[in-house]
Amino acid sequence: MFKEIYRKITARKTKTETLKDTMFYYASIVNQPAFTNTTITFITDDKQAFALEEIKAALLSQKEYALMKREADQRHVNLIAQGFTYKAIETHVKTLEMHVKKVIAMRGNDTVYFGLTPDNELIIKANKHSRDGVLATINNIKLTTLKIKTM
Repeated sequence: MFKEIYRKITARKTKTETLKDTMFYYASIVNQPAFTNTTITFITDDKQAFALEEIKAALLSQKEYALMKREADQRHVNLIAQGFTYKAIETHVKTLEMHVKKVIAMRGNDTVYFGLTPDNELIIKANKHSRDGVLATINNIKLTTLKIKTM
């Protein structure tokens, strides 16, 4: 009996692997759509995989937008030299922004924040400013509501 108690006390708990978020603060932009043109989906246990795919797609679209916006910013001077107006350049950037998918994921009344690793794996973060997170799986997300911004 003492051996069994000793094993229980000294048994090592499995550690959850902490992963780094490559998007850092910009991932939180995905979690902030306006409430106009928003589809609200109530997530049950069988829709958790759907929710993960939607969130990952939103983060990937945000990443693509950030790359395109950076490219547009770098070409800003060249576009002006070619005869583009500031309004035309801003219109191009707004068009890029319209292709971003925006999502709010909620667990009860709490917002759940996600990020992406360098390998494009989805992680759950403690808050939107956190740089670390735990790998998101169907078993550990337990979402209740998903709000998806449609254009």
